[in-house]
Amino acid sequence: MQPMWHASLVVLSLALPALGLAAPAVRPIQLKGSFGAMTVRVPTGGGAHPLVLLQHGWLVHAKQYDFLAEHLVARGFAVASLEQPDNTDLRPSVWIGHAQKALDHLEAENAAPGARLRGKLDLARVAAVGHSLGGATVLGLAATDARIKVAVAAAPATHARFRAELLGYAERISVPVLMLGGGVDFIAPPSLFARPVAARCRSCRVEEQPLANHLNFSSPGLTLSVPTPFGMLPLTMDGDRQRAWLAQRTTAWLDQALGSPGASR
Repeated sequence: MQPMWHASLVVLSLALPALGLAAPAVRPIQLKGSFGAMTVRVPTGGGAHPLVLLQHGWLVHAKQYDFLAEHLVARGFAVASLEQPDNTDLRPSVWIGHAQKALDHLEAENAAPGARLRGKLDLARVAAVGHSLGGATVLGLAATDARIKVAVAAAPATHARFRAELLGYAERISVPVLMLGGGVDFIAPPSLFARPVAARCRSCRVEEQPLANHLNFSSPGLTLSVPTPFGMLPLTMDGDRQRAWLAQRTTAWLDQALGSPGASR
């Protein structure tokens, strides 16, 4: 039976340990198609690994989330980093469509004799993780694609004219979804996106860091501070610490929903 998380809001303190995001020794596999392009990383060792579809945000690129992909692979997940064909397109439905085509392609690669991904993906345990418009994309996937068993959306957002579409997806989500937000995110404030989504979705949870901003969920991000007579005063959370928070909470959420990557199902 699918576990259920009730909508909730958790505000966290800044007392977070830094994470070591060590890169595993894997050789990425490059795939291209009508969905765009994917970089697929698979942990070393045999067997099938739970799959994470990782979706970048608007106007940025998949490589800006390599830190998260490498963190997840080091913990036993296969990660497919999807590069949308047009990262300037604002329509969530278009991004969702490409993500679904990417999943179709991964299914075919996993089944095809002689394919580099043959038998390496555990397609009964598939997660979607994204940031900004990519976060809205994974919410749409969680609502419409039964292959997605769990999702993490960092600062999910859409253009104002698509916000109603995003809230409509929220009402259809039944899998566990974690949304991360920042108190100084003026691009996708949680009050405008994550919290209204959670209010419509019983299986969704929101966690916030008071000084997290929008850009520091990707790399290199942007950390702001101002000089004072006593030294520099940070206005935002340090970028490395914010990305470590994202990596830590993503891993814990996926483990909780899917079981640890080494567990048999």
